[in-house]
Amino acid sequence: VNGGSSTASVRLQLLPRNSDNSSPLESALFTLEPGEVRRFDNVLGEAFGANGENVAGGAAVVSDSADLIVMTRTFNLVEDGSIGAALAGVGNSELVQAGERVKVVFLTENDNFRSNLGLINGVNIPITVQWELFDASGNSLDLGSRDLEPYDVVQINRVMRSFRPIEAGYAEVWTDTAGGAFAGYGSILDEGTSDPTLVVPR
Repeated sequence: VNGGSSTASVRLQLLPRNSDNSSPLESALFTLEPGEVRRFDNVLGEAFGANGENVAGGAAVVSDSADLIVMTRTFNLVEDGSIGAALAGVGNSELVQAGERVKVVFLTENDNFRSNLGLINGVNIPITVQWELFDASGNSLDLGSRDLEPYDVVQINRVMRSFRPIEAGYAEVWTDTAGGAFAGYGSILDEGTSDPTLVVPR
């Protein structure tokens, strides 16, 4: 959505998972008039021609306007249907900067739920993102880290697997890479439908 008062030029960039995305595949350029909405029902297919391909990762929205409102909805094609989950776009000013620490809460791992930790490198240099896992009492469980290429997108699946069953654990996440910045999320999935609850770091 163009929330500004001027025409916005917009281009999307595909950021495949576990890749150096310093030279990403780009969509065609399009414009949005003030108040205009552009919706992609299948952004991988419509913007990047990835129909039927096994593609996982993220998308960047590049614009000459700072007034865009961006969101996405993900869903799973499973036998019993999927409600999916919505995730708001993260602007450059909202990235976690080097030296900052954020928490991803509500991480659960048992017979009914599993939890993933997603990380997105927000800068055009390699960075290392680190995390520490805690249980609901605040006891430290484990330390981990992941090297991310420029604009890389990774997901650490079942990040609490070694400590199951665990209810309402959390992760503290940060980078010490000079000039580094990243976005992240928690994803708690229902084992029956694979519907995710998205958790924004705080």
